Amino acid sequence: MVAFAFRMDVGYAGATNRNQHSTVVREIMTATVADQPTSYGVMLALDATGVVRICKAADVLAGLWGFFVRPWPTQGGSLSSPINDGLDVSTPPGPAAEANVMKRGYMTVKLSTASPAVVKGQPVGIFIGTPSAGNPAGGVTGAAPGATILALPGSYFMGPADPKGITEIAYNI
Repeated sequence: MVAFAFRMDVGYAGATNRNQHSTVVREIMTATVADQPTSYGVMLALDATGVVRICKAADVLAGLWGFFVRPWPTQGGSLSSPINDGLDVSTPPGPAAEANVMKRGYMTVKLSTASPAVVKGQPVGIFIGTPSAGNPAGGVTGAAPGATILALPGSYFMGPADPKGITEIAYNI
């Protein structure tokens, strides 16, 4: 007899879970290309003009607005269209597009590559340093607060990350 090991992935970055507990609002993305998020499931900040953008080093907790939500379900468009991205692909909309932002709820997120392992109940950190490969602006980390990490009040990890670095967080619950 052959035994098979099956492990189901936690989910896809930016997907909301337990939707009955989620509050998602529509916002307008900044028109500045350099301030566009490159992936879903990252924290966005609200700028002085009332649009959302990536987090920056000068941001403080009061400016953090919510998590960037992956649209679901996706449909339509051509095969090369962002709206037809595969589930593990992340092509956010362009400048001045509409963006869904989770203000409260549960979401699957991808840990920044520099993040240590996380455990259930551990506080969530938000990376506000200079973005690099695997460490997007507004990315989620289990690292301790410091110059480039803000501790996000009212948020915690729901468990460890899967092999792809995806984990679930609770935010403002």
